[in-house]
Amino acid sequence: MDKQKLQALLQELETWHENNEFSKIIMAINAVPEAERSYDLTCLLARAYNNLAVMGDNMSLTSSEERRPKLLEKALNLLQSVEDEGQNDKNWHFRKGYALYFLDKEAEALACFERSAELNPDDPDTEYFIQECKKILEQQNFAPIVYAQEDWNVVEEHINYYFGEYHNVFHELVSPDIHVDICIIPPDDERNYFTLVTMGMGAHLMNVPQELAENKLERAELMLALPPTWQLDKDSLQDERWYWPIRLLKSSARLPITNNTWLGWGHTIGLNEDDFYADNTRFCGVILTCPLGCPEGSEYCTLPGGDDVNFYQLTPLYAEEIEYKCAKGAEALLDLMAAAEMDFVVDINRPNVLTDQVWPEPDYNKIIGYGDLLMDSAISHLQSIHQKELPVRPLAAYNHLAIYLRWCIEHDLLSDLFKRKYHRTVKAVWQNIEQPQYIPDLRLLLRGDRDLNGSLLLTYFNGTGAAFGRWYYGDGLDKSHYYPCDVDDHARDYFGEERYNSAEFQDEAYLFVPWSEEYYQAMAKRIDAQFAHWQTLEDE
Repeated sequence: MDKQKLQALLQELETWHENNEFSKIIMAINAVPEAERSYDLTCLLARAYNNLAVMGDNMSLTSSEERRPKLLEKALNLLQSVEDEGQNDKNWHFRKGYALYFLDKEAEALACFERSAELNPDDPDTEYFIQECKKILEQQNFAPIVYAQEDWNVVEEHINYYFGEYHNVFHELVSPDIHVDICIIPPDDERNYFTLVTMGMGAHLMNVPQELAENKLERAELMLALPPTWQLDKDSLQDERWYWPIRLLKSSARLPITNNTWLGWGHTIGLNEDDFYADNTRFCGVILTCPLGCPEGSEYCTLPGGDDVNFYQLTPLYAEEIEYKCAKGAEALLDLMAAAEMDFVVDINRPNVLTDQVWPEPDYNKIIGYGDLLMDSAISHLQSIHQKELPVRPLAAYNHLAIYLRWCIEHDLLSDLFKRKYHRTVKAVWQNIEQPQYIPDLRLLLRGDRDLNGSLLLTYFNGTGAAFGRWYYGDGLDKSHYYPCDVDDHARDYFGEERYNSAEFQDEAYLFVPWSEEYYQAMAKRIDAQFAHWQTLEDE
């Protein structure tokens, strides 16, 4: 844009500014190609967004609470784009402070206004905002702990990338210790639920035990998923039945400060006895897990200084579930929830996995009735665990059964009847072969489904699958093609010959192999080799 046109535009913009016609300013400057915008135009565009957010104009019907943060964030992004040029510009610092002030970030705003005052000592507007910021911060006794701007940018980028772009933020009016905003990510085609994520909890360093210091667990943010029908408008949130998730996130975020403690994976937070989050639910606590339904890498982000900010999902719990977790541990409770196919999206009417579900061990009488159809059952492995008092979880008895079942699903060796009955599980395996972190834990299906009864039967498989199963399980006389022997051989390779044969495992080393994707892949290679060998025999 040539100087004459620029000068004419600047005059017109100033007229609109004096008439509070901020929308016209925004449209006019946005019509200028970004590459042709001068520093002055960029700053005036930021000023217009600031004023439209706070005051509105005759072309804008609203400067509502829902719209205001988005406009102010636009102003901040514009100012950030010309940061180098604005370092010695009083207006640049003032406008940044103005946006931060109305985003309830008074501590950050104060620093901007004070820098503007250094560059322009006699400006009454700047002095007014300095005093307002100080008043608010004094009312809070001290300035809240907040992220440095560069840290804030990293956390914000992480949230947008892994959890979805947020278009609305619940800002705190009063922040006595940390400033906790809550980002609201609306439902979309990929995630049919609201995602609420705190922004600001991680500015505080939690009191993590010294022995865990190297794990970089001192910083955290919390998240929670709500169904798409949840009411998050201003009027509905006056009702505690809709507001309690917001209160839960804010109170949980402050718990490490008020109790001088820390929060991490598997921790539970409970209310006082007989207290519930609202009168329409019996939830009275939460458990912290890694983010659920999110891409790999969502668990943490690394700040420029090297600290990690860890992200934890909050899943509401009933009193009995909290008691069970305290007695048996987080993994035991999460196993029950997974077996119940409990969704991580909050459902105030979901079953209680302890009072509404029963998790039986395999029925021995049914297993006898299977006759020659039985390939394998968890019952003998569970008996080893119980009789020898092995220090492993009962779920380990299902490990190798689940591996074999998953391999057969991936190679389409299941019967049509099985695929129809367990279509959700089969589909989840097929769709996530390249993303195994999303494949359901088939041990829980085998353990929790009464019809499967913790067993593998030849009837689960199609013609090829059943024929291969007869050969691979067989009678065990030929150890060269016997699946349980391959399971044992992997344990020997994993632990080494000496440890494998030690008294530590009491001849049950296979039950001690850690459950992991690496375990599955190693066993899958063995099954692949046996299947290829079997096919050559069939072709002869």
